[in-house]
Amino acid sequence: MATLEKIRSKAALLVTAIGVALFAFIIGDLFSGGQAWWQQSQNKVMVINGEKITYETFQKNVNDLTEIYQLQTGQNNLPAEYYQQINTQVYDNLVRETLVTEEADKLGMTVSVEELTDMVSGDNISPILQQMPFFRNQQTGEFDRNMLINFVNTVTSIEDGAQGGVASQELIQARQFWLFWEKTIKKQRLEDKYTTLLSRTIMPNKLDVKQNFDGGKINSDFAYVRQSLRTVPDSIVSVSKSEISDLYAKLKDSRFKQGATRSAKYFYVDILPSEADYQDAEKEITSLREEFATTTEISDFVNLSSETPYIDAYVALSTLSPDEKQFAETATINDVFGPYLESDEYRMYRLMGRKNGPDSIQARHIMISLQNEAQGIALADSILNVLQAKKGNFAELANQFSIDRNSAANGGNLGWFTELTALRNVGQIFKNACFDAKLKTYFTIRTDYGIHVVEVTEKTKDIKKANIAEYSISVTPSSRTIQSTYSRVNQFVANNNNVEALEKNAAENGFNLMTAARLSTSDATIGNIQNARQAVRWAFHSKVGSVSEIFEIDNKFLVLALTGETPAGYTPLAQVENNLRNEIASEKKGAKLVQDLKAKGYTSLDAYAKEMGASIDTAKFVNFNTTRITGLGTEAVLSGLAPYVKQNTIQGPIAGKNAVYVYSVYNKTPSEATFNEEEEKKTLENSMTYRMQYQAMEVLKNKAKIEDNRINFY
Repeated sequence: MATLEKIRSKAALLVTAIGVALFAFIIGDLFSGGQAWWQQSQNKVMVINGEKITYETFQKNVNDLTEIYQLQTGQNNLPAEYYQQINTQVYDNLVRETLVTEEADKLGMTVSVEELTDMVSGDNISPILQQMPFFRNQQTGEFDRNMLINFVNTVTSIEDGAQGGVASQELIQARQFWLFWEKTIKKQRLEDKYTTLLSRTIMPNKLDVKQNFDGGKINSDFAYVRQSLRTVPDSIVSVSKSEISDLYAKLKDSRFKQGATRSAKYFYVDILPSEADYQDAEKEITSLREEFATTTEISDFVNLSSETPYIDAYVALSTLSPDEKQFAETATINDVFGPYLESDEYRMYRLMGRKNGPDSIQARHIMISLQNEAQGIALADSILNVLQAKKGNFAELANQFSIDRNSAANGGNLGWFTELTALRNVGQIFKNACFDAKLKTYFTIRTDYGIHVVEVTEKTKDIKKANIAEYSISVTPSSRTIQSTYSRVNQFVANNNNVEALEKNAAENGFNLMTAARLSTSDATIGNIQNARQAVRWAFHSKVGSVSEIFEIDNKFLVLALTGETPAGYTPLAQVENNLRNEIASEKKGAKLVQDLKAKGYTSLDAYAKEMGASIDTAKFVNFNTTRITGLGTEAVLSGLAPYVKQNTIQGPIAGKNAVYVYSVYNKTPSEATFNEEEEKKTLENSMTYRMQYQAMEVLKNKAKIEDNRINFY
């Protein structure tokens, strides 16, 4: 009993202890197991109507599209600006795909396996595939269905374990290329089906069709005078705050909806070579001149350290610069010209040789694989013997045996090429053999690509040619110069580490302070500075008033000071107030100008022209459907009225978009086209469908809840 009483007396303390223990347990669980939730919430690159796109998913799309760009451009290292373009394209693709899929799911709309097969190998090949150069006949330039089918059969039949354990890298890349486009075709087909369905809801009726035809039925020519609204003083009209607010409310959804933005002041300094850097570069190249002039291993010498590789080929003197041409014509073999400075580069030339010869030749070849070298040599010799004995047709043999299928489809013809072209595309051995060969003779050459059976079919007439070795050194900022420039910028920022100080002292310290008024989360440039994504990211992760670190971007040092931030939503009225005031003022100016001119009661264009301080001009072939009038731009008031007013009478004054007009129609020309309801309907349907494809997606985007967090990752 004593024990029980003791427990009862300590009940409140016991409950508290248990509560603390439970709380500790829950909190512990939150910070351990709950950590995954926290990380997941931080891993959203974008959210589209509640559907989360993680960094891993987004990056996979970026990687896939990057590989496609690399394959299409042939560049493993893409220029920096490509990556931001790829990032934006992936974002747009994911938005479109998600929104269209949502709508299609509501309608039960899909793309079947049969549809996809038909777009790839059936009677309705996708336009995307038909436009690809890979599937076009080299001779006709037309889409070749068989080339597409052969490609698809090849890449879809390979397995990673094929060909002795590992499929060739080229085939694996080709398969990835195909899977990407197959997915793209399917997505495009679903979007086409959806927008086509929508476009069928706005099909034109007979009245629409007839009205559209009648709109282009009468072409009018008219003389006019105009007075720009800009010539009217602002003082003659007044615009109230309530008028501005009313117009803002009317337009905010269509014009002023925006994502988050930032404003900043910034300056940059170009990292340029110093005078000492020029002296060092000149000293370096001068010290190499003697060896450059005497070495017998010119190719090794140049390619080892020059920024311009040695090209062992004879080029036409007519293709050289004036200085190079004069040097090639007058110098002795092995003479050196230079060094001299041109466009931040020191250069010198050595004349390696001079000769007369054809600028270009035309040849054809049959290329035999070296996979089995003995068999390849035997086959090439056999083909050569057949051709020399005149017992075979070159084109037929090329089509049968050549592994270069592009030229084989054209009888083995390689077209016209220069020494330089042959050297770059095939190599030195091939170039020398072809340009030294006699016309209409057959010979074999072995290169890294295979064994070639070649015939040179034509040559241009002999011209003067020269072989010139070039050695060049670019003048670039040294580490000493870079550090000096950085120190200058860093010292200034350290002494002026707020917006007010930057604005006050930038100019006198030699820095041009500029304004970036509306940086968005998708921007990659600041002013004319490309590849500035890291600086944009800084702006969205810093407090107003902060001054940035020094960013080194494309040989520039860049510094920003954050001056403002606007959250996603609507552009504040204060930022667009002046523009709205000008719009309202322009409308009032037009009405005032029309009223004043009408009061004059003039009856001729000459009188109006004198009053307006303008000259008489003309516009021709204007009908109701005209969207832009030559010399005037978009003026719907003239396009809508001119075809229907009485000829040779003064019309106006009337206010347009940009000016007040007085005009007189002096000629009307009826269209000679006859009304064909079916053709007119088809034209109007196509126009409506085109608009629907764009507008439908814009409506879906405007209605959607899209959260773009790319600025946190890229």
